[in-house]
Amino acid sequence: MLKSLTLLGAVTLIILFIFGSLAEASLDISIATVATGVTLVGLVTGTAPSAVERLLSSTLAVWIGRRSYGLYLWHFVTYDVVIAVFDHYSGNYVQGGLSARQIGIDSIYVIAFITSFLIAALSYRFVELPALRLKRRFQSGKRVGGAHRKRPHQARADERGAIREGVWATTD
Repeated sequence: MLKSLTLLGAVTLIILFIFGSLAEASLDISIATVATGVTLVGLVTGTAPSAVERLLSSTLAVWIGRRSYGLYLWHFVTYDVVIAVFDHYSGNYVQGGLSARQIGIDSIYVIAFITSFLIAALSYRFVELPALRLKRRFQSGKRVGGAHRKRPHQARADERGAIREGVWATTD
C-alpha cells in the first residue's frame, strides 16, 4: 500500500511540475505538500518503488542535488536581474506590459532558469568545493557520534605515514 502511495506521490509531483498553474497555486501547493510527504515517507521507510529510487539517484538528480544550495542562494537574484535587464532594454518599465519587442515572458523565465543553473554550477565549483576541501583540511577528527570514522576501504595514511587497515580508523 505504501509503495503504491509513494509512486502516486512522485507521479503527482511530476504532473504538478509540468502542468501546475499559478491561477490555482493554493490548491497546487496543498497537493504538492501532501504528495511530498507521502513520497518522503516511502523513501525513508525503504518502501519506495525502484523507479522512484532510480529517478532520485540518477546522475541528473544527484548533479542538481549537489548544486541545490547554490540554486537556493542564486535563483532569486538571477530572476530579478534577468527581468530587470529585460525591462530596461525593452522599455517595459515605462509601458507596464510587454514591450514593443514582444519577447515572451516565458522566454525570459527560461533564460533566468538556465542562468540560475549556470551560476549555481560556477558557485559550486569555485566556492563550495574549495570551502569543503578547506573544511576537511582543518578538521580535528574529534566529533560527537561516528561521523568522523572511516570504513576500512577508506583508510588513509595517518600522520606517521602508516595505513590503518582492517579497523575503523579515526582521523585524530
